[in-house]
Amino acid sequence: MRGFVFVVLAFAATLVASPAGAAQKLQVPGVGTVPYERLFSEVSEPGETVSAFVLKVAPRFAAYTRETGYEACAVIATDGTRFGVVVGSNRSQISCVLVGAMPEGMHSTGESIHSHPEVARISLTDTDRAFLKIPVSVPTYSTDPDEFSQKDGAGYLVATSTGRVLYQARAGARARWVGRITDTSK
Repeated sequence: MRGFVFVVLAFAATLVASPAGAAQKLQVPGVGTVPYERLFSEVSEPGETVSAFVLKVAPRFAAYTRETGYEACAVIATDGTRFGVVVGSNRSQISCVLVGAMPEGMHSTGESIHSHPEVARISLTDTDRAFLKIPVSVPTYSTDPDEFSQKDGAGYLVATSTGRVLYQARAGARARWVGRITDTSK
């Protein structure tokens, strides 16, 4: 088995107002209850392109993923002149639920951004098992941390192991290079 699971949900109402760093429980249909932690939010400068904004926030995604081993994700939102993200994590190495949280006054662009851990073979946690529906008797899972999975939709991937940021227009589309993660000190 190879690839990452990437579940997309619309669940914004109660999570938008949650403070950064506050762990919550999230009920995911077909999966069960998983943790959810809001990590940070950021808004671009007026006129900044979405790709420039993604390259600006990518180091924060990479730093979190390097530090924890978990994916981080966000819906990319806009108000027409700026882009924004409200970034969260399910404390999973193989999945991240897009809860639909967006900066106030913004709406979804229909794209997302998420990070992948650095390793290709992971030791599964209980949260990973819930997403994959794999029994405890299976201790590890193989992935391709530098590529979009088949289930990843339109958006950006922060490939932490190679320092690349990639974009795909839809699930299964050929990915294109956006840039390199340049600063992980944030």
